[in-house]
Amino acid sequence: MPLHTFLKSRLPLAVLFFCLALVRGFSYSVIVPPWQAPDEPGHLEYARLLAKKGRPLSREDISPQLQREILSSMHDFDFWNYVHQPDPGQIPDSFYDDPFLLLSGTQVGDEPPLYYLVPALIFALVLPEHVLLQLYVMRWFSVLLSSLVVVVAYLTADELFHRDRFLVIGVPTFVAFLPMFTFIGASANNDSMAVLLASLFIYCLIRVLKRGFSTRSALVAGLLLVLTLCSKKTTLFTIPLSAIAIAIYAWRPARTWRPDRRHVIGAACLLCMAMIWGVWQWDGPDAEGWVQSPPGGMRVRAAANARSGLHSFHVGYDSSSEAELVVYVVPASTVEQIKGGMLTLSAWVRNGEGGDVGYLAIHDSAGVTTGTFETGELWSLQEVSRLISPQVNSVWVVLGAGDEPSGEQTARVCFDDVVLLAGAGSGAEADNLLYNGSAEFPALRLGPLTRVFARHFSLSRLLSRDSLSRASLERYLLYVLLAFAGFWANFGWLTIPLDWIWYALLASLALVSLVGLGRGGVRMALARLRQGSAPAPWQDRALVLLFMAVSLTILQVFLPMFGRDWQPQGRYMFPALVPVATLFTLGWREIVPTRWRGLFIIPWVAAFVALDALCVVGYLGTQYYG
Repeated sequence: MPLHTFLKSRLPLAVLFFCLALVRGFSYSVIVPPWQAPDEPGHLEYARLLAKKGRPLSREDISPQLQREILSSMHDFDFWNYVHQPDPGQIPDSFYDDPFLLLSGTQVGDEPPLYYLVPALIFALVLPEHVLLQLYVMRWFSVLLSSLVVVVAYLTADELFHRDRFLVIGVPTFVAFLPMFTFIGASANNDSMAVLLASLFIYCLIRVLKRGFSTRSALVAGLLLVLTLCSKKTTLFTIPLSAIAIAIYAWRPARTWRPDRRHVIGAACLLCMAMIWGVWQWDGPDAEGWVQSPPGGMRVRAAANARSGLHSFHVGYDSSSEAELVVYVVPASTVEQIKGGMLTLSAWVRNGEGGDVGYLAIHDSAGVTTGTFETGELWSLQEVSRLISPQVNSVWVVLGAGDEPSGEQTARVCFDDVVLLAGAGSGAEADNLLYNGSAEFPALRLGPLTRVFARHFSLSRLLSRDSLSRASLERYLLYVLLAFAGFWANFGWLTIPLDWIWYALLASLALVSLVGLGRGGVRMALARLRQGSAPAPWQDRALVLLFMAVSLTILQVFLPMFGRDWQPQGRYMFPALVPVATLFTLGWREIVPTRWRGLFIIPWVAAFVALDALCVVGYLGTQYYG
């Protein structure tokens, strides 16, 4: 579209939606007290450290002094009271010393740095000293990014449905007034960057489907894909979406390919194959199934000092090259089987020089049992046992160096042949409840992005009998319902939900939209049958692409919960927010009679404004100022 045409036809509404989103986002950033959005302490820590170091960060860059400064501000603003946790009294020394923040962890060494570059640059140049001012700088940067998402939603709707007033206005209205997106978009959080880049990438793909392929569009789409993947792990769905977009673009009726695109398709397929091969072949320092704590790029799996096989666990406390401890979380389906019984954790341990202290620990949601030991120059067998309460819902084991993490000394311990048995004695290797107890299988070097995919999308785990048990299915249903609530509105650290009646109403509206989408899909399929071998309208191809974007995101969000006690969050769907908004609005358009569609935009906008007002006045205002 020529620039003068864009300025004349699209700019006024684009500016209107941007200003509306900017005002609402700024209002949310002021209404919500400091630190009352998920993971804000860790995100600010990342930006501060990046500004100070001026280079990519690793786990050893974490500063306890900085964490204590942030914790002091959190204490001043009554953080623990707002999240319904007991006040620690004395300010913790670090995030890891607070049980609630321990679950959140740190973003350093876990998240890509793209979102943090601008706040870090501001901190380095302007030098705002007060931690509270730095927090609001990051919040307002997120507000800017989330406001641009609303503009992209408008441009996407206008590109797809230029002459349909209801859809052109209704789609960005959905995004602009979605309470949870505004809340997250007004916090110090890298979700806003991920949503913006993913939305721009999808918009670019739609333009390619409409206007055709060119070298310029390919370069722009490739750049956006790279930036999107560098923003957050929740954008991984864009990789398979890219392959699907290529197939949708290249496929013609009568099973023919566009003759002028065969070289492009072939090159794209070869590139994808090379990337997949590289991901699977590039082994990293971690052991598959085990997690470092604190997270970072430390070497856990090493070839030296193996008792059996070729590798063992190397754990070092206060070391520059090793993790302080490694953790294995027992799958939720297994926890159901071992409740009320005895667990025994055993491992062979050693240190080449001898004399270092280490520990084995069995944790559950009711407490922990720890066994400490002193290593020697030769391998020795150590074990610890714990009686698991029938009421627990999670169990995990820890291999650590030092006299628990509270110790000050340096220690280095090698662990091998780690076994967790149900009972108090020894058992067969086949009875081991741990996977990869000798660190023989590596995780992938590409870090949490591909490691999470490889570990949690195992087909055998998804289809196992334990993963499909009644208790597991009930837990999955609960998590899906909680994620649905978290997509619309569940504020604070998921501590301020709406009343159930509002979620029931929203679910009813979503169901109506699904019925409308079904009607539209049937209508589109019948039209294709009547057309025979005629090319499908580009809008139909684009809608298929949006549907695939939503489907891939749903799989990405919910598949990892199978086989383990992990709760997905609704905001993990936000990178596909524009496709969700488009399909939701389109479903309602199919339900509303044609003669009323022009006027239906009025109750549509009014409903979303009312929902937003309900959340701000009835819940945020009551919680924080009532």
